[in-house]
Amino acid sequence: MSVRDEEKLMRFVNESLGEAEEIAARIDAEVSAEEARRLEEGEHKILTEAYEHIQSELKNIRRENSQTISREIMEKRRELLLYREQIMGKVFDLTREKLVGFAAGDTYCKWLVKLCVDVLRKQSASFTIFLSPKDMQYKYNILEALDALLDEKLEFGTSDAAPVYSVTPDKNIRLGGARFYSSAHGISIDATLDDGLNAERSHFNSLLGPAVCDDPEAQA
Repeated sequence: MSVRDEEKLMRFVNESLGEAEEIAARIDAEVSAEEARRLEEGEHKILTEAYEHIQSELKNIRRENSQTISREIMEKRRELLLYREQIMGKVFDLTREKLVGFAAGDTYCKWLVKLCVDVLRKQSASFTIFLSPKDMQYKYNILEALDALLDEKLEFGTSDAAPVYSVTPDKNIRLGGARFYSSAHGISIDATLDDGLNAERSHFNSLLGPAVCDDPEAQA
């Protein structure tokens, strides 16, 4: 082999080696890039899964806390309702006792007679007056006062026929007072102590409002 042929051979070998090195370097760069990409994707996947897991756990914790708080709130509201009912019971038991004492007192007859006169003074129809059985002892006191009321009305003159009043017992009236009913005109007037006490209880309830509200868990 001549010198010239050796030079050509060496040039060919060098060129071949250079190309091989370039190819190897390019392959190595591509492999490194692929490894980096896969590593980045793997890290992203791990981070995403970790984030989703954390969010899921936080959601479970919030739900459990909400359920616990809701149960505690509802229990406190039940306790409040029970306490309120106990207080109301004591207040109205005391009020009932005072009304019973008033109905048994010396001034009750005068009050009952005045009640009947004041109610019927504004009415021109005939009425039946209902009293509790225990108050029937005041029947004639009431009728006497109503006779005086009729005389007073007749004195001022009226074209209407004179009304007729009757008194009868009603066992449904327990505390006292009177209930008035006109069958001819369909008028009913309840002026009993029983009705007054019930009205006060209803008014008291309306002022306080409901003790149990909507379940906060249902609103979450």
